Amino acid sequence: MASDPETNAPLAVLILSPLRSLSGNLVTAERIRKQLRGRRIFGFIKDPIDFQNLDDFYSFLDLYQVAAILAVHAYHCGRLLQDCPVPYAVVFGGTDLNVNSRNADHLMMMTDVVINASVLVAFTESMAKHALTLWADDISEEKMQIISPGIGVMPSTSFSSSFHLKHLFSLDCEEPEIYTLASAIRPVKDPLFLVQAFSGWHCAENSKAYLVIVGPPLKDEAYYSSFQDITLRLPGVLYIPGLPQGDLQALIRDSSALINSSLSEGLSVTLLEAMALGTPVVARSIAGNRAAIVHYETGLLYDTPQVLKRRADRCIPVHRNDSRLDFNTVEPFLMVTSARRSPPYCHSPKCTYFGTIEETC
Repeated sequence: MASDPETNAPLAVLILSPLRSLSGNLVTAERIRKQLRGRRIFGFIKDPIDFQNLDDFYSFLDLYQVAAILAVHAYHCGRLLQDCPVPYAVVFGGTDLNVNSRNADHLMMMTDVVINASVLVAFTESMAKHALTLWADDISEEKMQIISPGIGVMPSTSFSSSFHLKHLFSLDCEEPEIYTLASAIRPVKDPLFLVQAFSGWHCAENSKAYLVIVGPPLKDEAYYSSFQDITLRLPGVLYIPGLPQGDLQALIRDSSALINSSLSEGLSVTLLEAMALGTPVVARSIAGNRAAIVHYETGLLYDTPQVLKRRADRCIPVHRNDSRLDFNTVEPFLMVTSARRSPPYCHSPKCTYFGTIEETC
């Protein structure tokens, strides 16, 4: 399967995904391509918007003799997959199952795509169960695969988080305590959920604490404009439109905690990367995050901004240069150690998508 049996040339696979510079989807697509490359499968990475119409799409498939398609996000790739002449597999995104499935028109398109897919992939068992429930009459368990997203952490060795923040925002704090929230700026990620409470904490209790939001804006210009208006006037809240992956991982490594505020997640790769880097994770208590985090064992969960503040306060000692260990220091230390050792996060599933492509073809 790794090459064309007649020519012995590498097979061509199209990895289709909504892409945005410095986005998680782009990182995921690159990782999938890297996994396939070792099996003599050449992966093209394309965004559905790269194709103006179906004729453009079909011409691309024919020109490069694409043998199979791996589509990340059923809805965003759906318009191209309906009546697609090439076999395809679908990797569900969290928004497919938690958001788009609530819209009747979106669900209708996804149902057509799901029925005609050769293979369906979910990141977690809970996502797989959700999909099987949504399409109980249309798909079988045999069609579903669970592939935990392989993670790789290579934080930049030349990136200084404190220096970067001081230079970018003219901070006069010698050693800022950084709480990083890394996500695209869109309503489903709800980056504004915590900003008022965090700013209040910064002003009234801990002037060293900064919430650093890192992520590219998406198409919702009204939401992004509102986001900028609010964050620019709040002390203790900093916004960076994006960082290269290595620099972002260095920022997470240097943070007191990685914060997640999402209303919906499939499985947040950023949370897994933070665990691998040894940074405590504090995440909103939603189904996708509860599937990734064992509360007080591999991370902390919260429901309200007030609870978030208490959870974040517990994480400060992990990154302080204080050799004395009291209860508040030992607890987060054991937590990040447990997260690093937790099998779902240490496991990097090489070649699992190779099996998916084999079944698709």
